[in-house]
Amino acid sequence: MASTTARKLLLVDDEPGVLVLLKGVFERDEHLEVTTASTGEQAMAFAVEIAPDLVLLDISLPDRQGYAVCRFIKYHPNCGRMKVGADGFLHKPLVAVDLRAEVIVSSGSPARRR
Repeated sequence: MASTTARKLLLVDDEPGVLVLLKGVFERDEHLEVTTASTGEQAMAFAVEIAPDLVLLDISLPDRQGYAVCRFIKYHPNCGRMKVGADGFLHKPLVAVDLRAEVIVSSGSPARRR
């Protein structure tokens, strides 16, 4: 269960196996509250609803390109506090340890001090 000071992480990928892997990697961190989406529409709705601190976004989704989802989040007034941009690219297949390290640094999670 995430703590009250948890950073919100939105994971977006249309491959169920990738979402299961990513969710498993990040849910272990009590400082991260993880939400998943498998389409661009879901991602945009969740971004407005939960205002995540960090989004890991697949650029190729069945209903929209990730770039369009990123633009939506960047310009939507409810997501204004988010820093939006492509700070890095990760290539599949993902290496869980590298991915987790990148997210911890990007999210400012206290887990990076462990």
